[in-house]
Amino acid sequence: MKNVLFVLSIVLGSTSAFADGFVCQGEHGGLDYRVKLYNHINAEDGTKNPGVLVVSSDPVFGSRGEAKTVAALYDEEISKTNLLDSVIYTGVTNGKKTDGRFVSVELEVAKERSGRVGKTDIHNGALKVVADHESIELDVTCERYLKQR
Repeated sequence: MKNVLFVLSIVLGSTSAFADGFVCQGEHGGLDYRVKLYNHINAEDGTKNPGVLVVSSDPVFGSRGEAKTVAALYDEEISKTNLLDSVIYTGVTNGKKTDGRFVSVELEVAKERSGRVGKTDIHNGALKVVADHESIELDVTCERYLKQR
């Protein structure tokens, strides 16, 4: 009986889900922009489907300004498009984090890694944010996020 439980625990343990996504960073106009994209971890939701996409900005060293959440999108608010060389995540929100303003976000991440730091894959990317009739576009560097549950 102990052997059966031991084997069962190994089999079930090896099928555990992984949380994955990207953590990206880039600079534009004196602000340091960060993007966090996390995929669902539950199989019934699809583990490669985006669950959370958050864009925030902090002033870069020596600049004025305050840290803030630019946009926070969840689940069905995020669309994913697979292209040959990249994946594009897009969405529009007007939630509490944006003071009711409509904010459009587009994050494109290259499928091929551009480098590696330790065990972490690095990918090139691009971020486009549109709010209040203004648009910013910037290159971002994205680290592959992978965490076992």
